Amino acid sequence: MSKATEAVVRRFYEEGVNNRDATALDATVTPDFAMHSPLLGELRGAAAYKEAALGFLTASPDFKATVQDIVATDDKAAARILYKGTDTAGLAGEPTNKAFTLTATYVFRLANGKLAEAWQEVDRLGMLQQLGAIPQPGASS
Repeated sequence: MSKATEAVVRRFYEEGVNNRDATALDATVTPDFAMHSPLLGELRGAAAYKEAALGFLTASPDFKATVQDIVATDDKAAARILYKGTDTAGLAGEPTNKAFTLTATYVFRLANGKLAEAWQEVDRLGMLQQLGAIPQPGASS
């Protein structure tokens, strides 16, 4: 396992996401960073990613990421992330003010010690169920 690669991924989440630190995001992603995400869409460029992420973070001001697992090599990493937040701006339409958890798995490609590309698999269905936008399994309609 590459400790340097793991440190980049951890800094991305702990400083960039949790502390909303744009400097940390700039330090951990390449200018042409690409995010392939069913939640945020297909994003090209660090600026596009930061704009989309900021919108999501604004919709849930208490949104926090917890890195649960990382497996890393010199130029790739896989991470399992647990997010927690409260929907205050309408993540599923109207604001619900409901707390939610969101799990996601990422595969990152690094270039020159920075995140260059990310593939995200996220449990959006689970989040929408928690926010009441989609019925829970077994719930009567």
